[in-house]
Amino acid sequence: MKIVRFHRYTVDIEIILEKFGNGYCNKQNMDLNFWLLIVSLSLIIKCEWSNAFQWNLDMENNLYWAIGCDFHENNLKSEKMAGEKCGEACAQTPGCSHFTWTNFEGGTCWMKTNAINKENALKANEGFVCGIMKQKSNSIDWNNASKQTVWAHACDWKENDLSNSQVAGELCGAECLKTPECTHFTWTTFNGGTCWMKKGSVSK
Repeated sequence: MKIVRFHRYTVDIEIILEKFGNGYCNKQNMDLNFWLLIVSLSLIIKCEWSNAFQWNLDMENNLYWAIGCDFHENNLKSEKMAGEKCGEACAQTPGCSHFTWTNFEGGTCWMKTNAINKENALKANEGFVCGIMKQKSNSIDWNNASKQTVWAHACDWKENDLSNSQVAGELCGAECLKTPECTHFTWTTFNGGTCWMKKGSVSK
């Protein structure tokens, strides 16, 4: 009996063929067994491909990358560059969601766009590098500055401006507290540092 092996996954193909040869299978069973075989092989191939890559996290550029893989089609743009620069180029390119670097013309970064995940990566030769941008979290990490205020990085309150003043970021909360009607605030680097005090009912 022959066994087809993909790492630790096994499929017994010949037993199905033996049942065909012995007249065991009627048409309904033949159809069922045939599709079970196809589904089994499809699952094995998917497992084989998705587990084939060692994904690495690039925290600076907020992406994952691996060697010997490729993402087909959906090209956004391409640029000649060293492989280690390709992820950074994708991170800085609007719309770039994933990329492939190849040694084409001495080194080319193929920046790509579209909804994608690691399972879509395809095997390529060892000269290829592919990567995918890490999904950004929409959650905001609030900090308790005092009993009276909370604050967080990389967030903003739109509209409802009350007043503004040029102060350091760490003083913006205190500036809001001493300003009548100020209920919330945003600090930006505008004009060297500006605290935008705001009014109105809001929640985190």
